[in-house]
Amino acid sequence: MQISQLLLTLLAISLISAVPGASAAQDASDSTPTDAEGQLSDDIYIDDKKIEVIKVRGGESEGAGDFESGDSVAAFDASDLDALGAQSIADLASFTPNLEIVTAGATTPTFFIRGVGLNDFNANSSGAVAIYFNDVPKNSPALQLGTLFDVENVNILRGPQGSGNYRSASAGAIKIYSKKPTGTYNAYLRQSYGNFNAADLEGAVGGPIYEDFLAARIAFRFSDRDGYAKNGCGNADSVATRGVRPDAGLNNGGGQAVDDRWSQCRDDVPFEGSNLGNVIADGKSLVPEGLPTKINDQHNWAARGTLLFQPTLDQEWLLTLAGGKRDEQTGQGQSLGTKQENRNPIGTFGSAGRGSLGGADGTSYIPLEVEQARWKLDPCLSNSTGLDNNSCSRAKSDYTNFASRSVLARDLARNLDDKPWEGDYNNPGRTELETWGVSLKGDIVVADAINISTVTGYDSYDRFIGNDLDQSPNQNFEFDTTDNGWQFAQTVELEGSVSEAVPVDWQVGGLFLYEELNVNVIPHFAGVADIIGVSGRDYKQKLWSGGMYAEFTFNFWEKFAIDAGLRYNWERKSINYNLERANTADFPLFARETWQAPTGQIRMTYNFKENTYAYWKYTRGWKGGHYNATGGDDGVFPADPENIDSFEIGMHGGWFSGLLSLDISLFHYNYEDYQLFTSQQRFDGLPEFVVLNASDAEVYGSEIDVTIRPNPATMVQVRFAWLQSQFLDYTRIQTERRAVGNDLIVLNNEIQATGNPLLNSPNFKISLTASQTVPLGRLGNLTARWDGAWTADTTYDATNSRGVPNFEGNQFLPKHTIGQRAYWIHNLRLGYMTPNGGVEIAGWVRNVENKAYKTFAFDASSFNGTTIYAVSVPRTYGMSVMTTF
Repeated sequence: MQISQLLLTLLAISLISAVPGASAAQDASDSTPTDAEGQLSDDIYIDDKKIEVIKVRGGESEGAGDFESGDSVAAFDASDLDALGAQSIADLASFTPNLEIVTAGATTPTFFIRGVGLNDFNANSSGAVAIYFNDVPKNSPALQLGTLFDVENVNILRGPQGSGNYRSASAGAIKIYSKKPTGTYNAYLRQSYGNFNAADLEGAVGGPIYEDFLAARIAFRFSDRDGYAKNGCGNADSVATRGVRPDAGLNNGGGQAVDDRWSQCRDDVPFEGSNLGNVIADGKSLVPEGLPTKINDQHNWAARGTLLFQPTLDQEWLLTLAGGKRDEQTGQGQSLGTKQENRNPIGTFGSAGRGSLGGADGTSYIPLEVEQARWKLDPCLSNSTGLDNNSCSRAKSDYTNFASRSVLARDLARNLDDKPWEGDYNNPGRTELETWGVSLKGDIVVADAINISTVTGYDSYDRFIGNDLDQSPNQNFEFDTTDNGWQFAQTVELEGSVSEAVPVDWQVGGLFLYEELNVNVIPHFAGVADIIGVSGRDYKQKLWSGGMYAEFTFNFWEKFAIDAGLRYNWERKSINYNLERANTADFPLFARETWQAPTGQIRMTYNFKENTYAYWKYTRGWKGGHYNATGGDDGVFPADPENIDSFEIGMHGGWFSGLLSLDISLFHYNYEDYQLFTSQQRFDGLPEFVVLNASDAEVYGSEIDVTIRPNPATMVQVRFAWLQSQFLDYTRIQTERRAVGNDLIVLNNEIQATGNPLLNSPNFKISLTASQTVPLGRLGNLTARWDGAWTADTTYDATNSRGVPNFEGNQFLPKHTIGQRAYWIHNLRLGYMTPNGGVEIAGWVRNVENKAYKTFAFDASSFNGTTIYAVSVPRTYGMSVMTTF
């Protein structure tokens, strides 16, 4: 852990230099008013939102415009990001009502705002939430979850963006702004160290290069952490010393597939001489040697350089070069089998059905802690061995077996097992990602009332993801994905005012995005490729996207204004696809589609007084179509664009000189052709994860944000959201092939989801923040901060968390199986700052109660008799030191 040693060294230097640094900083503050990082700044409020304004020859904060043009905006500044320990925008979701960010890995995020989003983890996914960094769109999921460092603001715009510089933002947008260079020399260094040997180093240095014309800023962040989850397959025996499962033809019949005499970590072992495709088994465990005992580690770095060029008072150019790398294990969670049959022997308790949560999966795997939990629930079994304790009759034994499995299934659905950060993984996987990007942003005043702004960006990435999706000690369904891509984006905008006599402000602009993706997916299904005939898929997708927009604001009365905007959206995708077959010729295919549609919005605002107003808004939103590059004979097929009609009313108010601020919004969405990511089961192949159109959907709800500042040292913030969502018309068909006598027949199972809630749309969510600073006079000050969040029941599929019914028509999985019950999380932080603000020392605890909750789940019962879960990070705690120079 070289970074840990470097961090500890820097920590010591910072503490030793605290007093001299305080003196130097104090001298500087005597002559020039500066902020905590030595930057020329003032604090201002726009609609009672505190915005840091950097005084660079009149320039303003990059994030301020989002508040002026948006109504429902949730904002996080640098202090919020530090308190929450945010390493990416995914860490903000737990504390932002009506925002859900689901990650099935460090580089595969999906975003939902107000229940609207797309749970697609494929490389060519295009979500409903637009992500921007310094106004450059980040279209590919591989680019969207970059490391947060030296950030000024993160703004979350709720609701469809029908006009302006947004594409495919039918749910909303997330905009990230880094800190700009300034006209003064300044620097900071933040070092953190915590449990799991977590080390984090972040810093920046900036200042003028040549007079008032050229300034620069360089920033970086390094993060390193050991794994926090235990792998039962770690340190497996060497192959030479492993036991052998004997040939099935011997007297013992080959024994059980799972047996401590030959299994390494409850894995299925093929008997000696069995046929494994092209290999004859030697009867030994297939678990590799040398696997780590701790998994879910983290190793990443990111850096950014920025040049600010101001040749005249009327021009500003910002050039940014950024790069980063991840090299860490692919995150592993839990799997719980569903293949065990659990029929009521007397027909009076529960309902008959094929399947039971907590049983074996498609092989024979059951986590030991799950089996032990059932033994304790069944009075007819030994608690230590699970064998019959000879205390029950056959009838009673049958009944207690059924009852114990039913209780266990309910408990697992609600809480997982009692060791949520332990598992048996034969393939911890690996994720490697390199990203590079460059952007140029220009602002030019061409006349007294006309400005031109231009944003040009280029980004590229290379990625590998080795994913043990079954999260078990057996090779059931694993994937290796190698992909790379690049994008070019350009936006040009012209804005101005008509005249003082005609109070109309206007904007016109255009946007363009081109993207290329190259993707190769190799599945590993333990010999299943010989059955389904698929050994991989390879495709290249190209995207052309453009739009033209115009907006105006008419302040036709002192208290009343109307603004409207219109955007024409155009998008084309082409895909060269090749399905690689194991035993027959490959299946190549080319497809191309073009989609286009107008969108827009109109808003009326009534101003009661300064900083207090009410508004009404209608928005027409749109998201382009999508190509499904699946592993079946369907090859490539598109999902149609989705459309949304949004109606919203709200109010913002500020009272008592900033002591109290209040934001209220009520909204109603009608969706047409709602895009839904789901599994599609075919009788002749593996389940395919595809984007389908779920016909119509409806969403309505409300948000309330309240901030109270009784004095400059005290802040209380409450953010509350209420959300109702449902599919208005959605039915799925699942197929299965069964033998009836000597014939094979295909059965269609209709899965009715009409009336069920949309994915990732909890009915209620509330986040609370309380901060109190206690002055210590000449000794400095202490600041305590608490952040808490409560999230109501959440479902991760269209079945309202019950999973896919079996072919007897029963939804045998308990409620919350493919979802998460309501839960609380809490963060605490206590910081000490020297009198001049030059050094801050803080201790922090995140996820104080060590709450294990599901962040994603899906049902693979129809394919492999299992359910899969991503699990939250456990409690973390540590210390950080920030030194400002």
